[in-house]
Amino acid sequence: MPGKAKFRRGFKKEASAYAKEFREELGIKPHAPLCPWQLAEHLAIPIVPLSEFEIAIPIVPLSEF
Repeated sequence: MPGKAKFRRGFKKEASAYAKEFREELGIKPHAPLCPWQLAEHLAIPIVPLSEFEIAIPIVPLSEF
């Protein structure tokens, strides 16, 4: 089936178990969506906005082509 991603055996079950555990720890309902910012804060993962990164590739105006 083209376009269908292949995961290693057991990946989906493992991901569901992690999601269930995180929902319990965060005190949200079993089928409520996981907020990525709330989860990152819970896991002590800093979120860095893209605007804080410097552009590594010089921007060339289209008029120069």
